[in-house]
Amino acid sequence: MENLSEFERLSLYNQYTILNNIAELKGDEEAQEDYHRMAEIFRNGYSVEYDRQDNVLDSFKFDDKKITITEQNEVSQALSMYSYLSDHYNSAKKVYQNLPELKYVGFDDNDEVGGRQNDYLDFILNDKKVFKNVKIGFQQNEDNTNSHGYNAPRVSMLKKYLELHGNEDFYDDTSKYVKEILEAK
Repeated sequence: MENLSEFERLSLYNQYTILNNIAELKGDEEAQEDYHRMAEIFRNGYSVEYDRQDNVLDSFKFDDKKITITEQNEVSQALSMYSYLSDHYNSAKKVYQNLPELKYVGFDDNDEVGGRQNDYLDFILNDKKVFKNVKIGFQQNEDNTNSHGYNAPRVSMLKKYLELHGNEDFYDDTSKYVKEILEAK
């Protein structure tokens, strides 16, 4: 991040100045000091200092670490699958008494890609506040989206879900499809 244009530096200076002012209004002296220091670094162009400000930049997702579109799509597809399953599980259970339990399996936080996907999953469930039925399912799983490497059920179920989703009767014969998805190997 050493080579910033004057415009980028000015933008960052202005942003940190605004954050400094907000911290001052909130009475957060520690944050105020951090933001003031960052504003001064960018105002003066102390480029060696840009990356040394870990306390402010440590949560920023740099381009080589941000989630890909493919990874985001997999999370969205998994959420759609879990939404479908949670919406239709109880009616399927009435038809198939031996129906496997619906378990919500997230992504592996110990894996770089899985960690990014869990962050995105958390954003969708908690910040955007959508897929409330799926969030309830994860909460029953102790609100844990970390699969700890046990991704196989989600992977096989998602593959089956995507295979079946295009069928004309997918929303008509839901019990049959819930059973097929849950029994996917």
